[in-house]
Amino acid sequence: MKSCICMDRGDPCGDGDLPPWSGVKCSTQGDYRVVIELEVYAVSIVGPFPIAVTNLLDLTNG
Repeated sequence: MKSCICMDRGDPCGDGDLPPWSGVKCSTQGDYRVVIELEVYAVSIVGPFPIAVTNLLDLTNG
């Protein structure tokens, strides 16, 4: 089964009944959920890599 990181598919941390995106790990900081880890080696990235990823300032090296 292929997965994708698609910036237009809602909240990457999950929303309500929707699970987090495949390969995305999140953490709660205050009132916000932030993406802290992206596992992109096992997902299919189609098209250009979104420049918005550079705005994920809370990524850590797990």
